[in-house]
Amino acid sequence: MFNGVPVNWSNWRQFNSSEKEDFKRQEVFDEFIEKTKKISPTVERRFSSINQIYVECSSSTESNLGYNLTPVTAYMANENFKHDSLLEFVKSLGEKAKIPFHSTKPCWMRAKNC
Repeated sequence: MFNGVPVNWSNWRQFNSSEKEDFKRQEVFDEFIEKTKKISPTVERRFSSINQIYVECSSSTESNLGYNLTPVTAYMANENFKHDSLLEFVKSLGEKAKIPFHSTKPCWMRAKNC
């Protein structure tokens, strides 16, 4: 358990850095490795599917997706996630980060006369 939640792939790094007892970290790690064997076929199918898209489209310099094909764009194609949607998503994250960023900037970065 880490902060009252079972250790999982999302909180593993936090658990690993905070747990001081080696044997506890080793125990959790060994359990993860054992479970990895169970999910490996699912992960392999997923990557094979993405790789197939990449192989099919990579022979041309510009894919039928409307942009250059990379492993990331092959993943996006597999997920039916359009390039424009990704750009809008990243822009929206940037917009949402502006207010917290500006409120935490040091005085010398916010205004000339602090």
